[in-house]
Amino acid sequence: MGNVDQIDKEQLLASAATYLIEGHDEDAARLLLACHIEDLSEQEAGSWDPPSLLVELRGPRMAYDALVDLSRQPPDAPGQRVQQAFQAVLPRGYGWRQLEIRAELVPIDPDWRTQLISRVQGTAVDNQGLIPKDFRLWNNLRFRSATEVKIAEALDRAGVLFFPLCRGRLNQRQVRVTREPDFLVCHQGRWGMIEVDGEPWHRGMAAEDHARDRLFKAHGVKVVEHFDAKHCYNIPDEVVKRFLAILTSNG
Repeated sequence: MGNVDQIDKEQLLASAATYLIEGHDEDAARLLLACHIEDLSEQEAGSWDPPSLLVELRGPRMAYDALVDLSRQPPDAPGQRVQQAFQAVLPRGYGWRQLEIRAELVPIDPDWRTQLISRVQGTAVDNQGLIPKDFRLWNNLRFRSATEVKIAEALDRAGVLFFPLCRGRLNQRQVRVTREPDFLVCHQGRWGMIEVDGEPWHRGMAAEDHARDRLFKAHGVKVVEHFDAKHCYNIPDEVVKRFLAILTSNG
């Protein structure tokens, strides 16, 4: 028997996603990155065979629809390619069993029922950002990735005022333009922005990022900090702590 508890779930998922990206399979990689590994379990095989590994994922509805009941999918379906990626990066000493997925459980507020009824009736108001169909919902706010949710949760724990993915209008030379920061934060009367770098929709050139940052700073947002998406996902509280320290000193 192996020791499944010693397998790093984040490393396994990152390795599978990297395998897909290196194969130019961005659709399957995007599908996988919307999920997290909830559990790993092993099944003992015969005397000469290694134990087989079962990978259990949690993810949004779009991931569930693509990854459920893989036995009925054609070999070239995105869900099958995700499973093949896990098979390719299996830890040493393991065979493959199967991939399973469950729809994610959502955090709730005391008035969660009212919020959901408003969504069903089309009267709910959320943040204004341009959100893909595979959005993630947290406290009635929409996000493009689990990484953004991690930062939102960390900001919430820090007890600060923040606006995620809020579109705004501002001046750029002689014209008015629309821009959308990842997180607009107010702390102790100081305003700043957190930008999550490295996400598929946020891979601008350095010169473009600097020009965008200068635009916000010209309107009084003095602190615009960029943080790597890996750090935002793995150590969100440290990222927020560092940002708030910078904002307190310079905002």
